[in-house]
Amino acid sequence: MRRAFASLVLAIGMVVGGLQPVVAVNKPSLSPLTQSHPHGVSSSWTGSWSGGPSLYNYNMSFGHGAHATGSTSVTTRGFSHSFSPCTTQQFSQSLSITDSDGDHKTSNTTTATEGGGTPC
Repeated sequence: MRRAFASLVLAIGMVVGGLQPVVAVNKPSLSPLTQSHPHGVSSSWTGSWSGGPSLYNYNMSFGHGAHATGSTSVTTRGFSHSFSPCTTQQFSQSLSITDSDGDHKTSNTTTATEGGGTPC
């Protein structure tokens, strides 16, 4: 009974005080889903997310061991990366976001097809 009363008092306090509960970060989106470039031309993506308290830590995986990591207070960020394979290859990317409460989500997977060439 006391727990129910405490929850009710908290809910009333939040409504009266204009407070809203903080929700966890939502699954980020990463676009475009597919792209293709000749050898050595940069691929670019836009990652976006919502929810959760900032500061957000991001980890953008480019699919061949390279990552871009950092922190931001905004919920949209651009990324670019150059691949230079010797033969045409596909690379899969994903974006992971962790909010300041430690909630963690990972985006859909995108694909970049990069043409082979020299130098390798």
